[in-house]
Amino acid sequence: MRYKASDIVNYFARGFAIAGIGFISLFSFDVFSEYPFGFEMFLAWFMHMIPSFILMAALWVAWGTPLWGGLGFFVIGLLPGTLLSQNEDWVNFLLGAPFLLCGLLFIVVYVIERFNAPQ
Repeated sequence: MRYKASDIVNYFARGFAIAGIGFISLFSFDVFSEYPFGFEMFLAWFMHMIPSFILMAALWVAWGTPLWGGLGFFVIGLLPGTLLSQNEDWVNFLLGAPFLLCGLLFIVVYVIERFNAPQ
């Protein structure tokens, strides 16, 4: 089976986005050691998972329309630098860089598909 260049970049972007979402989701597990089991723990876990849910929505959009999803990931990748000003700059870069790369890859998929489409 032959793959097009846009397919390979698209699969890589999707996989990288899923891995990044998994990494961000790992930070939500700290609530299990801080709160007793019950509603309070569930609420704290849910609040820690909000960034992951937003990223999942961006991936869902990118899955169907790579341009809009890529722009969404790019904006999301810029947010740690603006919203988390109390962190060191390198920490914000490490949090946002994977999603900047995902956004760039999804935009590349759109460009490849757009210019290689038969006219």
